[in-house]
Amino acid sequence: MSGNPPAAAGALNLKIVQGSDADKEIVIGKGDVVEVGRTFLAGLGLANDPHMSSRHFVVSYEADQYRLRDLGSTNGTFVNGARAATATLRHGDRIQAGAYSFLVELHRESEARAASPSVLAAPDAARIVSTERSLASVPILQFANDTPFSLATLRWPDVDAKPKLTVVVKATYMIPRESEDVRPTPKQLPIFNNDIMTETKPPSIRFESDLVPFKPCTDVVLVGHAYAPEGKPVTELVTGLRVGQLRYGVAVIGDRQWQTQLLDKPTMSHTQPFRTMELVYERAFGGFDKPAGMYCKENHVGTGFIGKRTAERVEGLRLPNLEDPRNRINAWNIRPRPAGFGFYGRGWSPRLAYTGTYDDKYMKERHPLLPADFSFRFFNGAHPDLQVGGYLRGDEDVDLLNVCPDASRVHFRLPGIVPKISVARWMVPPEEWLQQHAGSDGSLPSELPLVEEPLKTALDTLVFVPDRGVFYEVFRAVCSLSSLESLEIGRISVTF
Repeated sequence: MSGNPPAAAGALNLKIVQGSDADKEIVIGKGDVVEVGRTFLAGLGLANDPHMSSRHFVVSYEADQYRLRDLGSTNGTFVNGARAATATLRHGDRIQAGAYSFLVELHRESEARAASPSVLAAPDAARIVSTERSLASVPILQFANDTPFSLATLRWPDVDAKPKLTVVVKATYMIPRESEDVRPTPKQLPIFNNDIMTETKPPSIRFESDLVPFKPCTDVVLVGHAYAPEGKPVTELVTGLRVGQLRYGVAVIGDRQWQTQLLDKPTMSHTQPFRTMELVYERAFGGFDKPAGMYCKENHVGTGFIGKRTAERVEGLRLPNLEDPRNRINAWNIRPRPAGFGFYGRGWSPRLAYTGTYDDKYMKERHPLLPADFSFRFFNGAHPDLQVGGYLRGDEDVDLLNVCPDASRVHFRLPGIVPKISVARWMVPPEEWLQQHAGSDGSLPSELPLVEEPLKTALDTLVFVPDRGVFYEVFRAVCSLSSLESLEIGRISVTF
């Protein structure tokens, strides 16, 4: 925060490096207890972030170290990409809470000792104090991101309980118009640590969290609206996208209702014209038939599902606005698969089946590990027809039809930029090496005992947001760890 006094010796500086209040900071000294959250009563109040809890996390000085404690936040607190209930903070640590990212800066006590001649200590004691403080001033894990893109990490155990580290890189670009080049947005979207939901009740997922361990294929998603050409009202139109060999279209129809006849089959009402239509699963086929105790397994939030035909259920029931052009609804008992461009619910079929089997045998033999038949396809959140096996290359041609507010057709090519991701592993235990090699002033040799390991990077998420004129790509790379608490990774590098 502007106007803060200089940090005192041994103080912790908590600086916002990502979020709408970037560059704000707060100094936490020994004896201080500072809460971070959405309430103005918090020591660092961030009222404009709906994904942050009122009281999200607290930082305090305990037993000669700074400790972070999550305060039961809804969306969790992450330290260096790992969700943490508590954590000891080191210099250079990254804390993620809601849409905000914080940088931890620790000020060495040895600096104050050197500046103050009144503080006397024996030479050996001074060397020990200086060396201990230098460990706090040097991050054991460093991030070297030479791109403008957002970066995050996630530690997780796989199906066989083998520890893994996932590096996530998110690149945001402007959707170009004719004769324009694709270029990164001046301000990059952050890594979404949690799902962002629609405001409807019940809500559905608008943007899914970017922090998942692994995706075996590429998700292609579009979040936005259908737009009638030239803004003239229509009763129906076709929206579509093409990415390389992938082609997908959705028929968008104006509002209609089922009407019951005394002795005849239900009929559809006249179609109401529209200029724009939100492309959400609430407008696709699905929903609940509560009187019948039945529901659409493929879409819990949709409309038009009839479990049991009764006049009470059918009369006035809203038909879907979004349909598969190849399988239009023409009778009350037709049950098509939902059509849409957005993220698919985790509890919907077929995605739910990928979670595996949680039976008595699982509880006895594998709990709390993932089931043996768990499939990582569960983490692919796109509509089943919008998942690309083998991953996209990142340089495919793109066509968007009737989904951009200022152009009926938009054509461009993906930028073809795949970031290079690597990790550098410590060849020796880092804490031991730092104690042996840190100078009395906290300095370190220019060469650290690290071995570089390039990782295989996959473009596994492509999301178009035409209403905002942007799209984003998520790249993911995975490496093995010796344990989830391991400090063996000394540096994560991202370059072009």
